[in-house]
Amino acid sequence: MQITDIKSVSKTKFKVYLDGQFAFTLYKGELFRYRIQEDGELGEEVYQEIREKVVLKRAKLRAMHLLNDMDRTESQLRTKLLNGDYPADIADEAIAYVKSFGYINDESYIRRFIESRKNSKSKKEIYALLMKKGVDMERVREILSEYYSAEDSLNAILLGLTGDIDATVPIETLLEDTIFRYKDAYPECVIESDIDCPDASIEIPEIITISLIRILCECLDNVYKHANANRVGINIQIYSDQISVHINDNGIGIDENYSHTSPWNSGLHRIQEIIYLLNGQLKIEGDIISGTDIRFSIPIEIM
Repeated sequence: MQITDIKSVSKTKFKVYLDGQFAFTLYKGELFRYRIQEDGELGEEVYQEIREKVVLKRAKLRAMHLLNDMDRTESQLRTKLLNGDYPADIADEAIAYVKSFGYINDESYIRRFIESRKNSKSKKEIYALLMKKGVDMERVREILSEYYSAEDSLNAILLGLTGDIDATVPIETLLEDTIFRYKDAYPECVIESDIDCPDASIEIPEIITISLIRILCECLDNVYKHANANRVGINIQIYSDQISVHINDNGIGIDENYSHTSPWNSGLHRIQEIIYLLNGQLKIEGDIISGTDIRFSIPIEIM
């Protein structure tokens, strides 16, 4: 395949065209790593490696973040991915991936949508709103009939979101603000934190910033909900090529078989999945004496 064009999207991001057709979007470091330059040739083996190990992995991670930000239908998620310059086949594979874990389910979305608005909007209003979501409207009518024929109103299911994260704010500030919020919310638990960022000018990709904050929130949520701890130590080191994090609490520890015994949609599984998609490393240990020890690292250069 001939590399017919490389178009700049930003200072670090570029669209690559093969044989005159858009193929994928890569970062500057990836262009250098795979020796991609205009009028050059790209072999099938390298093309498949880029597609599977770079573009598809990034699409899966993007899909997970989009679902973490807010509940979405399959149609909405596909539109977001396509608008983000992911090829249609990559978007379809990323959607199939998150669906396989139950992260996206249109019927569940419809039910949550109805439950959260049933007490404030009419059946007709909810139907009109769902028409814009790209879901099966015949199924919407059937589910609406179930809810509006019931005698009792159902309570809305509130999704546990971490809220919007402004990735333009320095990462050190975001981390400090996040830890402060937890200190304020749980004064009975002492948090000792140390954030080491020798170079404040380090440019960290938005996806890594958001991931790090969400992982930190998941870890602290687990401490407060399950560990029964009264002390947490947090050490975060931010360097130009890697972010390393160590979180330790003095709680009841964790089952060594947690990956098999905890629910698939638990916070720990979400942490594992995000770190995996970022090519990071994760180690979780714990017992009733030493509490739970979480260590993970995320490389920066791969983004």
